[in-house]
Parts: sequence; C-alpha cells; structure tokens
Amino acid sequence: MHLQITSRDGPARRGTFTYGEASIPTPTILYLHSKALPAPAFAHLVITTESSSLPQPTIRVPPTLFSPHPEPISPLIYPKDLPAALHKEELIRSPQNPDLQFVPPLPELLDTLPSTAPGPLYTITSAQQLYHHQTAFVSFLTRLRQTLDPESILYLPSVGTPVNLAVLTYMGVDLIDSTQAILAARHNTLWFPTGAIPLHELQELPCHCPACTTAHHDPTRLTFTDILTHNTHAFYQEAQHVRTAIARGTLREHVETRVRADPQATALLRLLDLDHPDFLETSTPITRKHPLLATTHEALHRPEVRRFQRRILHRYHKPPSAKILLLLPCAAHKPYYQSKSHSLYRTQLLTSPNPWVVHELIITSPLGLVPRELEIVPPANCYDITVTGHWDYDEKIIIQTLLQQYLAANTYDHIIVHLDPKLQEIVSPIIPQATTTCIDTPTSDASLERLAQTLHDLTARYPKVSAGERAMEEVSAVAAYQFTTPIATALMNGSTVRGRYPYRKIFRGRQQLGMITEPRGLLSLTLEGAEACQKEPGYSVTIADDFTLIGSVFAPGVVEADPGIRIGDDVWILQQGEVCAVGIATMSGPEMRRSRHGEAVKVRHRKTPLQQQ
Repeated sequence: MHLQITSRDGPARRGTFTYGEASIPTPTILYLHSKALPAPAFAHLVITTESSSLPQPTIRVPPTLFSPHPEPISPLIYPKDLPAALHKEELIRSPQNPDLQFVPPLPELLDTLPSTAPGPLYTITSAQQLYHHQTAFVSFLTRLRQTLDPESILYLPSVGTPVNLAVLTYMGVDLIDSTQAILAARHNTLWFPTGAIPLHELQELPCHCPACTTAHHDPTRLTFTDILTHNTHAFYQEAQHVRTAIARGTLREHVETRVRADPQATALLRLLDLDHPDFLETSTPITRKHPLLATTHEALHRPEVRRFQRRILHRYHKPPSAKILLLLPCAAHKPYYQSKSHSLYRTQLLTSPNPWVVHELIITSPLGLVPRELEIVPPANCYDITVTGHWDYDEKIIIQTLLQQYLAANTYDHIIVHLDPKLQEIVSPIIPQATTTCIDTPTSDASLERLAQTLHDLTARYPKVSAGERAMEEVSAVAAYQFTTPIATALMNGSTVRGRYPYRKIFRGRQQLGMITEPRGLLSLTLEGAEACQKEPGYSVTIADDFTLIGSVFAPGVVEADPGIRIGDDVWILQQGEVCAVGIATMSGPEMRRSRHGEAVKVRHRKTPLQQQ
C-alpha cells in the first residue's frame, strides 16, 4: 500500500494509493458492504466483514464484540473508555488484514507508532465516541498526523458526513466511511452538503441523484433503499468537491463554507485555528493561485493570515529613511497600487517635495497592517473581503493590537491618518497625536487637498531621500519578510537594485542575485544569490553526496531541510556544503525530511558538472 501525493493544501493531501492492483483516489469514501446492504457500484473502495469476493477493491475486517450487527454498521466501533490494557492489546495485535493498523485514542500510545517508514492504513478505533469530545479529538488527531509518516494513510471510521468531510480532510484524514449514510437512511433522513434533513420536512427533493430523479423529486415516493442511494451519492459528490478544492488550493474556503451547517464541525475548525496553529501553518503554502476569500469570522485566524501578521511584527522593519508614516485604507482591487483610490493617494504623495521620506501603511482586515512594499507579497496581493464599512469587535482589536506592537518596534517623527471616520475611531486611541487629513471620505476632493497640503508641509522639513535609496530599503524589507533579517542583510550587502516598481532586480557588480516580479510577489534567487544567502542559516536543503541532480530534487535524496521551509518558498540546494541549485519548495521542510517519495524542490537553476568542479 503506497500513497502518491499529487496536491497539498494545508494538512490535506490529494493523491492516489495502490491497493492490490487498484489505484484509489484520496481523500475518498470507504463504503460499508453486506449482503443486505451492498456497496454502490461506483465505490472506489469497500470495507466489509464478509469473505465473499466483490468487484471493487475490498478491505476485510473482523467483527468485534461491540459490533455484532448483521448489517455493516461500524465494524470498528467500540467504547474509547476501555481499560488501557485492552487498548494496548488492540494496538499491538495482528488483525486478520495486515493492511490495517488499529490506533486506540490514547495519546501515550502514539510514541509506540513507527514514525520513519510508511505504514499500513492507520485506523482510529473508538472514533465515534472520541468525536464528541471535541478538544480531545482535535488534539489526538493532530498529534497522530504529526507522528505518522507523511505518506501513511489515515482512516477515521464511523463519524464522517458530507458536512464534516472537508474539515476532517483539512485535519489530515484520508478516508472516512459510509456509516452515517446508513444510519441516516435508517432514520428516514437525507444528507446534503448543508446538513441532514428528515424526509418528512421535505416538500421537494433538491437533488438530481439517480434516486431523487427516479422519484421525480417527490419525497413521498422514496424508500429506504432510495434514501440510502441518495446518501451514498451525497458522500461521493462531496469527496469529489474536496479533491477539487485541494487541487485548486481553495480547501480552506470550502471548509469555512461547509462548517456553517454543523456546530461540531465549526468547533473542530476553531480548535484547530486557536489551539494548533503550528500544525496548520507548517503545511500551508506561502503562495496561492486563487484569491484568499476572507468572508467568515474564521478567516481572521487562518494560518496564512497569522503568518503574515507574525512576520510583520518579528521579521519586517520599516525603511530606515522613512520619517513620516501615512496610514491609508485598503482597496477592493489587489495589489492596491493598481486601484483608483490608491492612484489618487500616490499622486498626492509623489507630487510632494520629498515623497520617499514617507512610508505608507495600509489598514485592512483580516491582515491588519500591510506596508506598501509588501502589497505584492502573498497573501496581501490576493485576498478579498466583504466590504460593508462596519468593523466587528475582533477586527478592531486585531488592528489596534498590531498597530500598537508595530509602532513599538518602528518609530516615526510624524503620523498622518488618511482613513475614513470609522477607521479613525479604531486607530486614534493608539496614535492620539496623529494628524488627520480625511474630512469625509478618503477620496473626496477636500480630503485629497488636505492630504496634499500636509504632505507638502511635512516632507519639506527633511533632507532629500532618493528613489534609489528607498528602492534598496524596500527590496531589503521584502527579503527580510521572506527569509529573515540576517539572510536579507547577507543578500543586500554590497548590492544595487534596478528596475521599476514592482519589478526589481538585485545586482552585485554584474551578477544578478535575484528579482521580484508581481505575479509571484516574492524574491526569486539566482545561484549567485543563493550563495550570498547561504552564509546565514535557514531555507537550505541538503542532498546526499552521491545524489545526481538532473531535474527536480526528490525526497529520497534529501538529507536535511530547514524546518522553516514552507511550500512555495525559494530554497537553495546544498551538496557537500556548496550551493548546487536553487528552486521552489513543493514540500515543507519537515515533510522533506520524513518523506520517501515525491518531489521536494522544483529546481529553477542548477550548476553544471563543470561549474561544480
């Protein structure tokens, strides 16, 4: 049994695993089967206690003392509150099917699991009871996923539904079964992505599955078999939606949509965000193809949002030449400089006597603060929010806290507030001595005129700052945000910056060290740039001395990887202590070190054998 991962989005993985001669997509539904209730023909994988042959790939498990039912209801259910000795016996015993490894929900037993080699299909026993203890469930599942090899397959029996499948997958679960589809059918209840609805509450069937179509969308014509057919299709279709979301990098948006229909699923997501942020952040990519939709309260705690805020406070520093801070509102269009409103603000700034002595800081939700030079950095360049003009309590507290901590680390002589009145109320307690230039709306003629006059008066007091000096400082700030301050210093020392914002190139003499382009928003290094950076620790991947680098770097060749590496990061490849290549990480650093298959780094530049001599 081998899992080949093709896409990652947070802890969730999309891929295929080989089972016998079959290739099974993940995440997927494991359909329970018996003579009375056969699994559907479209099932990718079947689980049963029976010994008869089936056309689908089949996992066979023995019935337990706690599941003697003639129909296939949870052959893996038994109480979690058994004595520890029985749990240990369940962990170490050899089941009839060697492809299954049962994992009782005892945290102290996780240390006995193998963590270095791909294992069988790990199955959490007592999951149905554990699921109702939400804090313990999230804690156990996240620790289990971190303990297991990245390529191990995790099966969570008995608890999956079309509503919680997305959040369970987001936690790292690869397989759920159809237990809840059968139980719901027994109670004349139909599952939908928006929740379970009893049959008697339906006036029509809002579904086009075979059972609902045959019944002509008339609920009174549905039999038990029809309801079960509907429910199995609902599970199948949701698994398809989840796999598509993982491939697109939009699983988090899908999760936030689905959990609205289930308080328990909502609790799982909130516990993940608040109690286990590192678990999510480690596997969350740096870049994304599609906009980050921040349309729910949970978006305030997304891992990429919290990572951005943390780096602003702990890696980023304002340009040294900036003496005046200008606070601006965000814009619907991203990046901001392309919007009509920010074009107006920039016009007022660039016509002042000394524009580069001013530093622009955008106030927004959910990110909080976005320095102008980071507006093209993800996720600042690709988020979207609901704009109503109203700010809820949590948004206000986040902005105030971030602004207070930012100003404690970055000092200015003057602060100009060009924000609408509601935003002024939020920031004014933090900066009571600031100059306010917005009269009604930030883009009104009167407000822009006052902004222009204030900028003219204040900037004229300072020695002239050149555009070239400011460009160097801004590129250095991006490098510090991306790689840490020591690496940025090593990269920028003795360098010059060429190009027009937002396209910038770094040179040292005639050698190009790297460049920033708007589509990616981050620094892309050359081999020479990587050699300059390698003097400081971080973002390096060491490969085996006998590894011949032809194309990409694959996990079997990785000897060591910096734990701070995230998917989408620029990294440099070291062999025998020397840079031999540079590229983009396709795994996180911890996963590179533990995986046995798959691409770890997509190489952009590599040295030829002659260059390595």
